[in-house]
Amino acid sequence: MYVGKSNKREQVRKCTTAIIVEKLSYCWQDLAMVSFFWTRLESMMFSKIQLGITVDVDPLLREIKKLLSYDKEGGWAVLSKGSFVFVNGRSSTELPTFTRYNVWKDDVPPKGSR
Repeated sequence: MYVGKSNKREQVRKCTTAIIVEKLSYCWQDLAMVSFFWTRLESMMFSKIQLGITVDVDPLLREIKKLLSYDKEGGWAVLSKGSFVFVNGRSSTELPTFTRYNVWKDDVPPKGSR
């Protein structure tokens, strides 16, 4: 699922159009839903902080803060199959991995079987 960035409406619109046209994944087409997603994440974080919850004891708060930091730093990517998340990270780290796929793809079966 692509939910875009919290404050880049035109960039989100271009990405969602490409995703839909190329049938890459699911994304929200309503930009209000994208905005609501980020607002709700921030609200969840502030609620937990007001309750005195810290990232040391709450894995959900840790993940919320991680997603919010990715959005503030320029982008992020999540690879999943269904609800199982394989990896998530900053786009500056994840995107080069995709672009260099032809370089490392032959190493996947031998290294993956260990």
